[in-house]
Amino acid sequence: MSRLTRLTTEYSRHEDRLSLTGQDSTGNVYKLWITRRLADRLFANLIGVLAKGTSGRDGADLFQSFAQEQAVQAIEPQEKIATSIGPDAPAFCLVDNVDMTPTDAGLLLVFKQDSEPAASIGFTSAELRQWLFICRNAYKTADWPMVIWPHWIDGDGALPTAAGNAAVH
Repeated sequence: MSRLTRLTTEYSRHEDRLSLTGQDSTGNVYKLWITRRLADRLFANLIGVLAKGTSGRDGADLFQSFAQEQAVQAIEPQEKIATSIGPDAPAFCLVDNVDMTPTDAGLLLVFKQDSEPAASIGFTSAELRQWLFICRNAYKTADWPMVIWPHWIDGDGALPTAAGNAAVH
């Protein structure tokens, strides 16, 4: 199983699913696909992880909005990961399960196909908020139901952009 260090997340109209193109520290590229059904469950759980610390407290939504806005403002545009697949990498993986493990730094996600680990990626709390914001925008692009997304994750819906063909990861 490869540990991804970079991740490009996009909605694929042709596949009607989320495309995760990841790159490990040696430059190998992995292509993971996530269906809407799995994405709904995954993102609802990840949002729950972020909201857990403030659940039921006065001002919880305000705190979440502030933390989310800080994370989104810190997004740095990066070049999109090239989609050529390395010789040792599985060409495509339809993810059917994702394990979430808390770590000292944040959260580790292990993407699995047929119960076998395919790739993993670690997120700090701020990076997780950034990725959820990107995924939420992918939902909007897909015109998928937005019921799983809390209003505090909304921001203004705009991603920072850089000159040229850069994408945010």
